[in-house]
Amino acid sequence: MEGDSVSRVYDVCQGTYYLLGRDPSLRELLGDQFIAIGEETVSGQHAVLQWRSHTESTDRITVLREALSPGEEDAPGASRPYLVDLSSTNGSLLNWSRVEPNVYYRLTSKDTLRFGHCRRDFVLMRDGGE
Repeated sequence: MEGDSVSRVYDVCQGTYYLLGRDPSLRELLGDQFIAIGEETVSGQHAVLQWRSHTESTDRITVLREALSPGEEDAPGASRPYLVDLSSTNGSLLNWSRVEPNVYYRLTSKDTLRFGHCRRDFVLMRDGGE
């Protein structure tokens, strides 16, 4: 549709992780769990969107934004999406702020992601378009 700002919708609720990057050969290996971003400033294996049922900071994992937003439910065993930048060359943005590499960032509905210097925004939406 001309003028429509949505170029593509990715269903990222079917798997436990999704690799985002520029390397097209990963599509054959990962299928729908690879989201190709054809932009020079995006690394081959740039970031991961991973669903986890429970993540706490440890000596090997750092978690930021662990607290739920007001009104969010967190049933025991419920999976939540997290973003991890894989030490990409040009970084990742979460709501227009640069994320630290190799750190789990808990995502909430309507969070905006950007990878490298790509002009395309990725917005996390819940079922029903919330």
